[in-house]
Amino acid sequence: MDSTSGHNFLISIEMFLAAVGHHFSFSYRPYVDFAQDQHGCCFSFFHMWDGSDVRQDVVTIFTLSMHQCGADLLEGRPVTQPKMRRSEPCSYP
Repeated sequence: MDSTSGHNFLISIEMFLAAVGHHFSFSYRPYVDFAQDQHGCCFSFFHMWDGSDVRQDVVTIFTLSMHQCGADLLEGRPVTQPKMRRSEPCSYP
């Protein structure tokens, strides 16, 4: 084992101990909505890999782009970059 591998191993041990400490120091319970159905770890893991939200975003962006390009072509304007609209401004707590 060279020095880089040893150093990486020690960092891994340190991060594991930090994760265990954070688990006990900072609870997730205030953020759980107990009115909703509670699912297990496996459901959450597979739900994390669900790409339907990405697919929906791609369809939305593509649709907006095609509407903008179509409007530009119908009015005789050169095709421009579509402008994305936000439903509400960003706000930080």
